[in-house]
Amino acid sequence: MVGDKTDLTTGVTGRIGVAGRAIITGMSQRVGDVHSDPDYLRANSSTRSELAVPIVFAGEVIGVINVEHPEENAFDHDSQSMLESLAAQSAVAIHNAQLYEELKHTKGLVGARTALAWTGMMSSTWRHAIEKHAFTIREQVELLRRRMAQDLKSSAVAERLDMIEKMANKIIEKPITPPLSAEEGVASIPLNDLIRERTTRLWSNEPYKSVKLRPDLTLSDSATIRTSSEWLRRALDILIDNAVEATADQAERTLTISTREEANRAEILICDNGRGIPDEVLPKLLQEPIGKPKEAKGLGMGLLFAQTIIQTYGGDVQVGSTGLNGTTMIISLPLEESEGS
Repeated sequence: MVGDKTDLTTGVTGRIGVAGRAIITGMSQRVGDVHSDPDYLRANSSTRSELAVPIVFAGEVIGVINVEHPEENAFDHDSQSMLESLAAQSAVAIHNAQLYEELKHTKGLVGARTALAWTGMMSSTWRHAIEKHAFTIREQVELLRRRMAQDLKSSAVAERLDMIEKMANKIIEKPITPPLSAEEGVASIPLNDLIRERTTRLWSNEPYKSVKLRPDLTLSDSATIRTSSEWLRRALDILIDNAVEATADQAERTLTISTREEANRAEILICDNGRGIPDEVLPKLLQEPIGKPKEAKGLGMGLLFAQTIIQTYGGDVQVGSTGLNGTTMIISLPLEESEGS
């Protein structure tokens, strides 16, 4: 094992450890008997075999996964392959965590757009990884079934295999939100239908049930927009959540969601009866992240995310009005031309 203060150049009495060798060479190290290994550094007197796998990203070793066992030759080729697969996934996870930390410190709309682009990229990467592992699970279930075909003494084992296979199939079938893009995942969406579906789902739970919803969908039910339904739902959720939070101090909490047509564009108006947007915050809204107490909800990066989503599909988000009687936020999106126009 490599200690926190082990110098990989000189080592300890010339020994750099099995994990240290994995870091220096960038290659997995499988040792059947550590007592015969020239680099082994004793950390546990009961250890007899060790497997160290480097975590490599973009050609650089950023860590190591090290496991030990009290028996000789405890690790085989399959153990090494499994740990190498885990190390590869860990490398991506660590790198993405570092990217996310950097994004948290990025200011303004550029940061929001970069974060959303990263989110979209990761949804594709995650989808690829999920499918690969799900197919592997399903293949392993089939192999187990073949081996057990002549001796299925336990129905519980068969039931467990069935359950695992069903879970793998669900993973494969479950849709992942497409990357934020003006092309990918875009379809003709009847706007009123999407709003009805989303508000029905939200208002079946708290905190939404505590707020009286007043729908006013005057846009024609046949009117459609070109967008990703998943990303539009996310943008709607952000604005609706902000509006619901704004009504928290009101004795009677109300939220009106309206649709209308303005100059060949569809507008969604989300009106709350809350406390209004503070004067010092209003100039910064939709321009930069808004500082807020840790326990507070709404504002922050959320509105920038919503605006970036809507702008991707040719629209915009604006403050319609705000004051002591509440706030109206407006989402504007281009209407899709009908076939007869």
